[in-house]
Amino acid sequence: MKHNVILIVLDGLNYDVARHAMGHLQAWHDAGCAALYKLECELPALSRPLYE
Repeated sequence: MKHNVILIVLDGLNYDVARHAMGHLQAWHDAGCAALYKLECELPALSRPLYE
């Protein structure tokens, strides 16, 4: 059985903003066709040095 996988990683975007702004992915999640995981990290975001 073949399963297609799409991995989307958002670096430095607020979780609530991402859920609100990515409506298409939220619809997949609500329909049970996708999974949503919130990750908490200890290190600063990879893009942070670009803003300092």
